[in-house]
Amino acid sequence: MNLLGLPGRNPGTFEWMGNLLGTLELGQQSTTVIRYDCWTSGGELDLAHETARARDADPDLVVAKSIGTIVAINAFASGATRRFVMIGTPLRIYKDRDLDLLGRLADACSVRFIQQTDDRAGSMADLRTALSSLPSGWFLEVPGDDHAYSDIAALKWGIERWFAGPT
Repeated sequence: MNLLGLPGRNPGTFEWMGNLLGTLELGQQSTTVIRYDCWTSGGELDLAHETARARDADPDLVVAKSIGTIVAINAFASGATRRFVMIGTPLRIYKDRDLDLLGRLADACSVRFIQQTDDRAGSMADLRTALSSLPSGWFLEVPGDDHAYSDIAALKWGIERWFAGPT
């Protein structure tokens, strides 16, 4: 099994994602974390470029944080990958098209949504409202409001528990 990590906008989330994926015990054979080109160029995230890179990784499981969730929904709208973990979905920057893609992905695939209770980019209540048709078991609420998701042990537990269940 191949894991793909799609970090957030902040370059510090590259190391954070690597740490998180490194703790997971899912029988993975390879782990890749995308380092966005905009981090070295100083420009904005090139969504088309980063989605192509993500697709090329051909993962079995995608773990995405914040802006990485937007890369994920655009890269895998075709449904080639069947399992996703979305951490800190930034609803405040989602456009209607993004919400539509997220909903379609959730309808077609197995998705675990991990969201802080009062995440400044979109609370758990906001996420549940936006995706009201999904079963409650797809959501894991963690305490917080800083969008940092620093409790790696809680994330690991939530991902592994979900992964062990039915797809």
